[in-house]
Amino acid sequence: MSGIFDLGWDKATKYRLEPGFYGADVNVLVNLDTWKALSDAQRKVLTDAGLWLEGTAAENVAVNKAEVERQTKAGIQPIDFGPAEAKKFLEKANEVAWQSVIKRAPESGAKLRQLAGN
Repeated sequence: MSGIFDLGWDKATKYRLEPGFYGADVNVLVNLDTWKALSDAQRKVLTDAGLWLEGTAAENVAVNKAEVERQTKAGIQPIDFGPAEAKKFLEKANEVAWQSVIKRAPESGAKLRQLAGN
């Protein structure tokens, strides 16, 4: 939803697909042995930062609403093909993403996909 104006895409964008289909997930991963080796104070810093990060997701609702209004004023129109087509699109996008991962790392990518249940 965001970035269209920041990147200058508004000059060429006439339509946007709804519902939105892409969002960046931010993950913070810590090896369990490393986590156990941290002091209580260090774990608290990471835990508090994680809770803050989770809380920022709520802010995106207002940001996205304002972005939709801004795009509408700029003449960018939504296109919604309905739930069935959206599901097919997301399934195809998911498959393309997995194939890209597997192409770059055939063995570990395939194992990761299996673990993810995809």
